[in-house]
Amino acid sequence: MTIVIIALQKKAELSDNMVDGFLNVHILKGKVRFTTPDGDIDANKNKMIAFHPGVCHSIRAKSNAVLLITNYNVEDRGLVL
Repeated sequence: MTIVIIALQKKAELSDNMVDGFLNVHILKGKVRFTTPDGDIDANKNKMIAFHPGVCHSIRAKSNAVLLITNYNVEDRGLVL
């Protein structure tokens, strides 16, 4: 499991991100837009979004934002879903 807190300035973007494990993003402050192949999702403080392994996504700050990102790779534990 990897847990990271990241601060993004308005208009900063993490583009074309993809991870091997499950990814949870909890918005602690600010507003962000998630872009996925299935569409865009706007989220603000106290919202959380989860991604399955291998889902390509981008995160763009619509305001200054702080995110708590948790990545859990099930294959590292010998679990296969």
